[in-house]
Amino acid sequence: MSPTETVSGIPLEPGERVVLFYVANHKLAKTLHIAIGVLLAVVLFGIVLIVYGILYDRWHLKLVIVTDRRVIVKCGDEASRWLYLKEVVDVYAKREAKAGGGIVGAVGAVAHHAQTAAASVLKQTDAGFWSNASGIVVQGKEGALSIESGIDFEVLGPALAHAAFTDGYVARLPTANHPR
Repeated sequence: MSPTETVSGIPLEPGERVVLFYVANHKLAKTLHIAIGVLLAVVLFGIVLIVYGILYDRWHLKLVIVTDRRVIVKCGDEASRWLYLKEVVDVYAKREAKAGGGIVGAVGAVAHHAQTAAASVLKQTDAGFWSNASGIVVQGKEGALSIESGIDFEVLGPALAHAAFTDGYVARLPTANHPR
C-alpha cells in the first residue's frame, strides 16, 4: 500500500491532483499591528496589539488549495475545510461599503456602488469582477468557504470561478508545485 500524498500536511484522496496552490501573505497586517502596538505600548492596548500581531497567523487564512476534485481552505490552527467542485453552486465577491458620515461618506458610498455596479456587469471569470472585493465566498450545496484576506482576489477569484464552472478547465492545468 502506498503512503497517502499530502499537501502542506493535508491528506489528498487517492489519485487527487493539486492544480492551484496559494499561500496567504499577512506580512503587512502583522507589521501594522506590531508597529501600532509599539506606538501604544504605554497603554495596555498596545501590548495586546503586539501579541496579536505576533500570533496573527494562528487565526487567519494560511492557504487555499484547488485540486481536480476539491477547493480546500486552511485557516490558522483550525482543521482544513473543503468543498467538492461538483457541489459548488456559486463563487461570489464580498464587497463592503466603507462610508463615513456627511458629504465624504455620501461620496464614498456612491463610489462604492459605482464600482460594484461596474463589477457586476463582468463575469466571475474576469479579474475586474474581483477588483474591489474584500473576500471570496465559495458557496456549496450544503455549506460555504469564506476567504477573507492575504490572497490576491483578482487572481484567486477568476481561478476559482473557472475551476467550478468552466468544463475541462482543471483537467487542462498542470500539477502545481506544493509542499508535501
